[in-house]
Amino acid sequence: MRRKKEVLKYAPDVDSALHIIERSGTISGHELCYRRERLLLEQIGQVLEILDNSRDEEDTRINLWFTAERGDITDWRTYDDAVEYEEINSREEYEQFWLDYYPDEIKFYECYFFRHGKFMAIALGERGLIESPEEITQDKSGICADTTPLLKWVLEQCRKAVQQIISGKYDGFINNNLPYYYRTGTIPRKEYWKIVPEGRKYDLAGRDDKILSEEEIKIFEKLVAEQKTFSDDDFIIEDMTAAKYFAYCRLGYEANNFPHCKKIEDDVELYKRIADGRDNGLTEIALDSPEEFNRWKNGKLQVFNGNHPWEVIRGGSSTHVTFSVSHRLGENKEGRYYLYLAGLHRPGEVIRFFIALRQHGIMVKLGDMEELLARCLGTDKVGIVPNGVLPRYCEKFFPGEKVVDFMNIHYWDDEYADFVEKTIWQEVKTPQLVRDWMTVKELLQFVDMEKLVDKECRTDENESADRADVYRLWQTFLRKMSEYHCQDSEDMLVFMRTWDGLGDEVEEFVDVSLYRRLDLDKFRDKVPNVVLLPEERLQQLSEKELIEYHKGVYAEVPEGYACDFTPWEEMLGFKVSIGNLRRVGLQECIHAVLTEMTFHGMTEDDQSERRQELDEAIEEIEDIRNLPQEEQEKHLKSYEDVCEELGWKDERSPEVQAAGRKRFWYYNAVTANSVVSELREILK
Repeated sequence: MRRKKEVLKYAPDVDSALHIIERSGTISGHELCYRRERLLLEQIGQVLEILDNSRDEEDTRINLWFTAERGDITDWRTYDDAVEYEEINSREEYEQFWLDYYPDEIKFYECYFFRHGKFMAIALGERGLIESPEEITQDKSGICADTTPLLKWVLEQCRKAVQQIISGKYDGFINNNLPYYYRTGTIPRKEYWKIVPEGRKYDLAGRDDKILSEEEIKIFEKLVAEQKTFSDDDFIIEDMTAAKYFAYCRLGYEANNFPHCKKIEDDVELYKRIADGRDNGLTEIALDSPEEFNRWKNGKLQVFNGNHPWEVIRGGSSTHVTFSVSHRLGENKEGRYYLYLAGLHRPGEVIRFFIALRQHGIMVKLGDMEELLARCLGTDKVGIVPNGVLPRYCEKFFPGEKVVDFMNIHYWDDEYADFVEKTIWQEVKTPQLVRDWMTVKELLQFVDMEKLVDKECRTDENESADRADVYRLWQTFLRKMSEYHCQDSEDMLVFMRTWDGLGDEVEEFVDVSLYRRLDLDKFRDKVPNVVLLPEERLQQLSEKELIEYHKGVYAEVPEGYACDFTPWEEMLGFKVSIGNLRRVGLQECIHAVLTEMTFHGMTEDDQSERRQELDEAIEEIEDIRNLPQEEQEKHLKSYEDVCEELGWKDERSPEVQAAGRKRFWYYNAVTANSVVSELREILK
């Protein structure tokens, strides 16, 4: 037996958790009991907020696709568990059962997130509905299934999905990898019949699986063409009686070879035997009286017992045959009726019923006539709906198309590839970002902890640090930032790739600068007009020309500021451009932000101490600058003096030093190009 897991990793873990909530919930879903569950649900809502395109502020509806690896066979069940619970008898059966449950290495789960006011819910996969009608301030009493592991998994999957959307990779991944049995499309019925030959028999079957013959289809096709030449007045029946109605029913029953027809001579009794039975007293009125039929039709003689007098061949809500006597549309005149026959999903019975009436000269309107004929000829389409969707009443999946039959293809193993090839598939609808920016606080929701820890452990400061300690340190800091107050701001952080060109080996890294909104607005018209030279041209410039180029570029763009001393609550409110993140790299940008935020430490005390040192240094410099020039020179030292005191001496030849300086200014010029390029995109 599979034990409950606190951390869900593989598809069997997720399915086991879903099974538990399905088993413990009601028909409407599993209601949360614990405060920690509600908080996780609220976190999920915060992560998905950037995808919320609902016009109504009270409502949110977002759907995403998640994935989970199937893992190894033992991640499903051990062999002993499979023997006990799956009743297998061999290792071969053990492996086959596993592959039957998990045929693909990756399993997809569709997740719907709902919010209306305080009501929140998640529908996951085909059977997992978790709901929380209100905030939970304290845990509820009683025995409740704990969905915390599942909600943690959903939260992590939401973060991964939104990261992919931000990076522009989600749509491509889903369109290239989502199995077709989770998609929607249409296949021409004739192609369906080629793939599944018995499908034609099913589509055209009548009673006792007797399919419509080619001769019957030709007769029906001819009658349909003839039907189109009639006017509405041609269908009017005068002096309608119950006796006529039951006689017409017999014609239809006989055409369908009901065995009761030979045994029961009375038309009313035959109707009672085959029809639904809830006739509202139609069988009790005077059979040959048009007046009584009129009174019954207008409700004066009806005896309510279910209101199904016209269900002449019993079936479900969509699988019965209707044969009604109706007033002409827009009229309600006694004695002026028309007959109406319908049974789209009982094609054999309803078509034979129709042919029999018409061959006896009885005028009757046929519902879904064109659709029935198209089915007979195989010229219509069958709708394929996602696995987990009951293939009934799925018209809404095909807007602008006339599709009346639906199917799933998940279990058609041998025919699956043919279905994929012959089906016209709809584009998979994926959620889109509702704004082109996010705050730094929102950005930090999408930290890839493994990548962050890898990068940190490769730095000189943490090279010998324990990985688990580094992980916990950053986890604590990020949790603190998620709870930190965030100031509203219109100022923006801009990321750009830059280079350190001082040494012999050039290092590329992502830098971040703060741009004030007022400055961005002021330079909005100037930035697009800055003339940038391509890198190959920059390589040809002299050091002096590179310096002038660098100076000229920055004269036309707003000034960017360092933000390592910015208070956290202010920095968390800065905006970042999603396009900027996408172009530079999401995790690289996150690392650049975290580097700035923690440059002076990861606690408020560290930050305060460094700010105090900075303030004291600024105050000291201001005091020095107020001194006479001779006194200033005693306190302020040149770069050369500092190098001499530290024992730094550049022993390289003048030519090598000159080349180094030129390389430095070349990479500064390339960085300037990067800054302008990003600002142009952001200011569009």
